[in-house]
Amino acid sequence: IVFLCSCLLVEGQVKISDLTETTTAAPTNYLPIVVSPGAVGGTKKIAVGNLLTNTLSTVGTVVNVGASVVGNVPFYTSTTGTNVAPSGAIIVGASTNLNVIGGITANNVVSTNLLTAKTGGGATFLVAATDAPTRIKAQADYVCDGAGDDIEIQAAIDASVGIVLLSPGTFNLATNLHARSGMTLRGSGYNSVINVNGDFRGLRFLGASTNFLTNIVVADMTFLGTSNSAHTNNRLIEVAEYTRRVTFENLNLRNAGYDGLVILHEASDITVSKCFVSGCQDDGINVGGDATGTPATETVVQGNTVRDCVNDGIHISDGSKRTVVTANVITRCGNGVGIYNSTENIITSNMITNVVRGIWTISGTCDYLTISDNIVDTASTAGLVLAHSHVGTQVIGNKFLNINSGSSDAISITQTSNPIQVQNNLAYNSSDQFDYGFAGLNRRGFIEVVDNFIGQIPAATSPAGPFAFFSATSGTGAALARLS
Repeated sequence: IVFLCSCLLVEGQVKISDLTETTTAAPTNYLPIVVSPGAVGGTKKIAVGNLLTNTLSTVGTVVNVGASVVGNVPFYTSTTGTNVAPSGAIIVGASTNLNVIGGITANNVVSTNLLTAKTGGGATFLVAATDAPTRIKAQADYVCDGAGDDIEIQAAIDASVGIVLLSPGTFNLATNLHARSGMTLRGSGYNSVINVNGDFRGLRFLGASTNFLTNIVVADMTFLGTSNSAHTNNRLIEVAEYTRRVTFENLNLRNAGYDGLVILHEASDITVSKCFVSGCQDDGINVGGDATGTPATETVVQGNTVRDCVNDGIHISDGSKRTVVTANVITRCGNGVGIYNSTENIITSNMITNVVRGIWTISGTCDYLTISDNIVDTASTAGLVLAHSHVGTQVIGNKFLNINSGSSDAISITQTSNPIQVQNNLAYNSSDQFDYGFAGLNRRGFIEVVDNFIGQIPAATSPAGPFAFFSATSGTGAALARLS
């Protein structure tokens, strides 16, 4: 059938029946509308429901392919790259659908009712809290009811490979959320609060040896724990295993029953940045804690503020390697940075105040450490404690201030088995400036303490001297030391 006109104008409902073909050739000025055989009686028919338009202009060939359609009107182009371009309005009735196969480019899309777009999982999904403003709920893809909000958040995570955006408000979890590869979970700032009110994790990363979780961002929200030390599973974020390339940024992690954020085994390339961690009943940020498999590697903990945690502000342990802890502020925690059985770490440019120990090695092998350019101000026991194996460790350019409770030490090195370099450090207003006691050294045991500055020893204390040095009490040979 050929319409010899530049436009097709239709008002109201149209039903076209019993159409027959014509062999009349279309003038070159006009574009054909080709109607293929339908399913109604074997003849060429179309039943069109509620197609209302002012003007329908086409570029290319418009072909209705397949069976007759009632209610839904599909537009197809037979030539790749051509468009169906209505110059007027396409008005779709309330009981019918406009299905577009491909993309829509429009300057103005107006809908008097709900406008729903199926995007194939790449768009932003908005999840509204039960106490979110009404205008945000009206726009949301998922609306929570305040009980078991993990259901709606998890559904959004599972549906999207793009961004899941949480509205302002409080989301109450009944169980933990599970991360998935490629997701970005982003709040609307610290007033997007995920309430982890029970003895369970808040957000958990659990990949598999054949299917690592990768390329994930979690940012701009608050996780709130129970503050109950009996809740040892109340870890606000847990990277359990088989996870790579994850960024945690601008999170507020408060009052965890155990750790604020913990990274376990089979994890690498994890960055924790610009987070505020407070009130945790164990450690604030824990890299490697409780790991049972291949330890965490290449973790960066940078630019965070950690305060009022019961044990370590930042804890590095259980075989983890190559962790960088830099530019963090740690205050009023049990200890600043604790290192347990972990090697090849860099602890640099941190500010640590009002703790028991500034930086300390708890136990195990802690070799090849670089501890540099940190400031430890006011520690009740010691500024720095190196109590275990420290092969190839350097302590350079640190400042230890006001370490003056009783016989506390600016730097205490009680055991070693290989060279340690202590250079260009400043100890000021500390009870004991440098305390070195060695046990079980072999002939290679050597410590070099050079170019350090010691100032204002408190008058109330009577240390043995700026350097209290004790040689080996056992082992195959005497320790060697150079102090200057």
